[in-house]
Parts: sequence; C-alpha cells; structure tokens
Amino acid sequence: MSFLLNIRNKFRLLRSDLPVLYLASKDKRTPITTKLLIGLTVVYFFSPIDLVPDFIPVLGFVDDLLMVPFLVSMAVKTVPVAVLADARARLNSRKSKMKNGLLILIIIVICVVAGYYGYQYYNSTDY
Repeated sequence: MSFLLNIRNKFRLLRSDLPVLYLASKDKRTPITTKLLIGLTVVYFFSPIDLVPDFIPVLGFVDDLLMVPFLVSMAVKTVPVAVLADARARLNSRKSKMKNGLLILIIIVICVVAGYYGYQYYNSTDY
C-alpha cells in the first residue's frame, strides 16, 4: 500500500514540476544544456517515436510512464537552485492564471486535432 502512495506522490510532484520547468526554461540564468534537456523531454512526450512503440500492448505505454518522469526529474536536478526557487515563487504567485490558461490551451489543442481528423475523415469518404 505504501508503494502505491509513493508512486502517487511522485506523480503529483511531476505534475507540479512541469510548469516550474517551463518557467525555468524561460530564465536567462538557466544553462543551455538544461534548456535542451527540457526540450528533449517535451519532444519525447509528444513525439510518436518512442523507445518501445505504443502499438505493443503494455510495453508501449510503460516506457512513457518511465521515461517522461525520469527526464523531468533529470531536468529539475540540472536547473540551478536559485532559478528553481524563483520559478516556484512565480508559479505560486500566478497559479490560478496559469491553470486557467493551461486548461484553455488543452481545450484548443483538442479541438484543433479533432477538427483536423474530422476534416480528413469527411474528405476521404466517398458518397
């Protein structure tokens, strides 16, 4: 039972670290290697190319569940302490604004993707 609580806490920490990494990547004091690692994490998360393809029933999703948190934790460890503290402070000061903006962005992305695939499907069917 404690193992599941530990995993749950790690995913909560991961969810709170993603906006912090975004703010840290915009800071001039963040090293270029850390910015590249943050970019690699985002690209790996959204890329259809994985270490194990997603069409393999279980292993395809397990690699995402392991690699993304690993990359996020590595990126957090490479961000300078002062930059990380400033990013967390800025995040706490405007948390509600960012949460609403992120929700709106997710809804817009879902609508655009659904519209694109709907348009492709509509144009590909023969009447």
